[in-house]
Amino acid sequence: MKKFVLLSFLLLAVIQVVFAQPDRQLYYKGILIFEPYYREEYSSESIKSNHVSKETKTSYQRKGDVEKIKSSVNNLYDSLGRAIGYEYLNKKGEMTWGMYFQYDAKGRIIERQYRYNKHFFSTAYEFSDFKEPIEIISRKGESPDNMKVTKTVINSFNPDSNKISSITYNKKMNISSIVIYTYDSLKKLGIAKLYGKKGKFIHSWNFECNEKQGVPDKKGKEQNICTSHITLENGHTQTITITEGYKSIERKIVESGEKGRFTRTEIYSGTAGNILSYRSLYTYANDTNYNSYERFHIQKNQSKPWSVYKSKSVKGKTISKNETYFKKKNKLESSTSSSFKYNDNGLLIEEDVTDMVKKTVRIIRTSYSYL
Repeated sequence: MKKFVLLSFLLLAVIQVVFAQPDRQLYYKGILIFEPYYREEYSSESIKSNHVSKETKTSYQRKGDVEKIKSSVNNLYDSLGRAIGYEYLNKKGEMTWGMYFQYDAKGRIIERQYRYNKHFFSTAYEFSDFKEPIEIISRKGESPDNMKVTKTVINSFNPDSNKISSITYNKKMNISSIVIYTYDSLKKLGIAKLYGKKGKFIHSWNFECNEKQGVPDKKGKEQNICTSHITLENGHTQTITITEGYKSIERKIVESGEKGRFTRTEIYSGTAGNILSYRSLYTYANDTNYNSYERFHIQKNQSKPWSVYKSKSVKGKTISKNETYFKKKNKLESSTSSSFKYNDNGLLIEEDVTDMVKKTVRIIRTSYSYL
């Protein structure tokens, strides 16, 4: 039955099959397999045009006429409007969590630094002429000046700039794992294989979309990942990515068009890949943006509501926002509605959040520092 369901989705229309390229970080039991994102994190246009260097959002809980500070968040920006840091402060004003970025001249992130309470972590990326780094070094310690190396990843590439191996070393520079990547004649990723420190095969990811797919291995050591593109009657492109393992199938369907002004995504999971776990819709027209997403619990092979988010923005300014959360038994946990205030420069200065279920009001006031 599983094989029949998978083949049915692959034969929806005249399909151009391509090799799926990972679109997010992927770890396997703590081992880095794919990490495609090293680009800058940009702020909103209003932050950039007003030359904001620091944005502080302070959250207050209101009860009657009394307001109590709950927490604060600092967002930090450079002169190009790129995010260079986020900091979380508790109600006492103590920073308990922070994350910072450094960029190179090409806008690639070359270092991420983290702080959680009194623990410090960093990840440094060294680039050459390839889109991915040739070396990744992770450190941790009790202070920024006293961090020790915990892990090193060395990547190697072929003349076509495709990564052919990724070797992970522990803090003593002994090999922990090896990932080998192979490509087809069109230079597209075909298979990624993971081996342990003693060279024993552990797991593989197959992107070849060949006739053997649809029959997962019974030991659960292989995932088949195949992506297809369909041109719909309305001119939109529909991309279907099916990730099939031994006990489950994930099916991701993305419809996009109108030069980035429309995107609809649905993700299904389960043994047959037919249980809805995520759904979102993004549209933009006449300076108005609509964004929504829904997440679902999977219980007894059925989708149960988990959260619903909807927002409306005009010329980059959020006008309305609603968020609803459910407990596992479909009981409402919270349902909030937000209203917004902006200053004459178009910067957000206040958001009022009313929870109709909990009967609470939260105010988030924003202040700014400038370059």
